[in-house]
Amino acid sequence: MAIRDNMSPASGKMLRGDDTILDEAALLEALQTACEAVQAAAEPAAYTTPMHTAPTAGVATGVILAANVNRLYALFVNDSETIVYLALGGAAALNTGIRLNANGGSYEMSKKLGNLYTGVVNGISGVAGQVVCVTEGV
Repeated sequence: MAIRDNMSPASGKMLRGDDTILDEAALLEALQTACEAVQAAAEPAAYTTPMHTAPTAGVATGVILAANVNRLYALFVNDSETIVYLALGGAAALNTGIRLNANGGSYEMSKKLGNLYTGVVNGISGVAGQVVCVTEGV
């Protein structure tokens, strides 16, 4: 049923299902409130517990961030002078996956960005002992 079907021709006011009369301003306010409620429900929850770690990537694939089904956010920052490569869920390999450039290259994931991954994140570098600063939010 279109909104027009519920209009009272004499007054131009809207009738709700319970015969309550709404004027245009009240109708617009009700629609805005409903839209705000839908938008708030659709937004991902903000994380409340940040955890900071500094794992190292080496010449063989290794865990940079363990799997966590409660993860809502993750940030990876290369704190070394050598490129680090990340792999989601599998073994990391040089020149494939997510590249973190040297001296601050970063990668961010979250529900809001649409790229959240909750599985294991592995890393590798051409040089041993390369630090990756990780912030994980749950």
